[in-house]
Formats: sequence, structure tokens, C-alpha cells
Amino acid sequence: MLEHTLKLHKLTDDSDKVPNLQGESYGTFKLLAKDWKKLELMHNVLQEPANSQQSFSVTWKPTVWCMIPVLEFLQQTWQNMAKSSKFADFLTIINSGINNLCK
Repeated sequence: MLEHTLKLHKLTDDSDKVPNLQGESYGTFKLLAKDWKKLELMHNVLQEPANSQQSFSVTWKPTVWCMIPVLEFLQQTWQNMAKSSKFADFLTIINSGINNLCK
């Protein structure tokens, strides 16, 4: 989905073929490169619980012993992200997710 968003970004920001929005151009809503980078990092953070959830849904007979290692891996991944300066803007969100896992 992120790939499609990036393609749309290029199309809408750089093309004269895209119609204006009620007298305004799409360029008014243009995101800077740093904004797109932040969205990509946010996607990385949110991809982890999505992957965990997907691993639950492929199991035809879910059991607790399968869930615990997946949740532990998610917790460890988020803890690693929390330690990385790359994800500093999302530290509060990541820590909230870790706290929810620890309940």
C-alpha cells in the first residue's frame, strides 16, 4: 500500500494532468520528503502488529502456545525500535504498544 501511495504522491504533485481541487492545486497538499520518510517509518512500526495478527489468522486451530512466541517477538521488535534513534518520533506510541502487550 505504501508503494501505491508513493506513486500517487509523484503523480499528484508533479503532473499537470491531475485536476485541481476546487480552485486549488494538489501541490497545496504536497508532503515534503521528510514527511514521506516519517510515513514510511510509521508504516514500519504498524507493520509489526499486522504481521503478528496475520500469523494468528493463518492458523486453522489457534492455541495459546503458538500465540505467546509471536507476541514475545512483537514485543522484542518494538523494544528494539524504541532503542533506535530512527524511531524517536514514535517512541511514545511504541512504548504504549509495549505496555499493552505487557498487560
